[in-house]
Amino acid sequence: MQTISKQLTQTQVDTDEDFVHTTYECDVVATLAHDSIWDCVITDTDEVRIKTISVNEGAEGGDYEGYLHIGVSYTVNGKEEADESWRLYTDTGFEATVSELLGCDVTFTEQGMQDDGYASMEC
Repeated sequence: MQTISKQLTQTQVDTDEDFVHTTYECDVVATLAHDSIWDCVITDTDEVRIKTISVNEGAEGGDYEGYLHIGVSYTVNGKEEADESWRLYTDTGFEATVSELLGCDVTFTEQGMQDDGYASMEC
């Protein structure tokens, strides 16, 4: 990754033999494009706020070197696990918001890794 936004506050860093786990807190409103392939139930009147971004980066020289997984926790209208919010999966506006925060091109991982209030992504 390159540039981390000033809107993120690093709150934790843990390492093990395979990964460096870095957690950032924030309170950023995501701008959705409303182009999800899953008939997203989130509308223009709903507010999606990114609250936590966890970056799990493969340790240099380890088995997972070069691997980068990003977990994004968000709320919808203040609800942490808003029903059916996982349907924002593939929304390019959400991807763009996270990409801007992390300074790299972020995309969603597979659909089965998404959950209400949580987006699984990679860079």
